[in-house]
Amino acid sequence: MDPSSAWGTMTGMTRHIVLLRGINVGGHRKVPMADLRALLTGLGYTDVATYIQSGNAVLTASESDPGVVEAAVRSALRDRLGLDVPVMARTLDQLRAAVAANP
Repeated sequence: MDPSSAWGTMTGMTRHIVLLRGINVGGHRKVPMADLRALLTGLGYTDVATYIQSGNAVLTASESDPGVVEAAVRSALRDRLGLDVPVMARTLDQLRAAVAANP
């Protein structure tokens, strides 16, 4: 499978990388990844996958603006899990550009 098709923009859909800051660190702000996947799926995102206990996830959304995804995820974490944590979402192209710009 071509990684671009798996991670990039699909017809009307955008793949986002979502990073949560400060969860599952030192026993604080514990969020089981199954709960995070359920929360993200409950927001209407598809193809949700998480990476170990890191709070890192990838998902597919009809929304192309990562800022909208960030706000939705942060709000859901606060409202449903009582956690007010910073959330960063980036598209594949944005992530590639950040890696390319890293000295």
